[in-house]
Amino acid sequence: MKKLSEDSIIDIELYKLESNIIWKKANSNELKQQLITDLSKLSYRAKFKRFIGHSVRFGSLAAVLFIGFIFISQKVSIESLTNAGNNKEIYQHELPKQNKDETIVYTAEEQNLIESYNVKLGGRTVISATVSRVGESMLDVKKPHISYNQEYPNELQTLVDAIQRAEKRVGVFDMISPNYLFILTFEDKVTSKYLLWVGNDGGSFMNENDTHTLYRLPKELIDDINTIVK
Repeated sequence: MKKLSEDSIIDIELYKLESNIIWKKANSNELKQQLITDLSKLSYRAKFKRFIGHSVRFGSLAAVLFIGFIFISQKVSIESLTNAGNNKEIYQHELPKQNKDETIVYTAEEQNLIESYNVKLGGRTVISATVSRVGESMLDVKKPHISYNQEYPNELQTLVDAIQRAEKRVGVFDMISPNYLFILTFEDKVTSKYLLWVGNDGGSFMNENDTHTLYRLPKELIDDINTIVK
């Protein structure tokens, strides 16, 4: 419903006065004065209503803006506190993947768990192992058919245990071509290569850089080694 303007209100009131008093033909000064007073009251009343309407609208808009500002401020504060808490618990750690380096973010708890699974040989962390079959001679080494990274700590640890627990024999050995070549890669990217002879009943290996030392595998590891390299 449309609101009546000040002029409309006055026109309506004048119409009422004309109907009841015939003010145009009145010669009474008292009547004219009463008419002026009535019109003045109507004018002030209309202006007052207009002022109240504007004030209410402005007040409502200001209240909405204020509530919106408070809401946004609280949201920003909560996000800042959350991010600050997370920054205390995480940090960046570079972990090499198989063919490229990728930066991964770990929590402190996850990093401690990873460290507990690190496989070490001679104080150095082993990050991967590859196994290749060997043909008629060392000139016929195939491409690696198996690869283990730090996501396979049990397999890496078995290979390290075999090296550390093997029985050492020194001398000159007349050996046939090995069955496998396995390569350990350390955290500093240095590699160690081992020639491996293994069957169901036993096995031995040599470090490629020391062919005058033969290491006999522990019997209790033969089955595990066969599983890992095949």
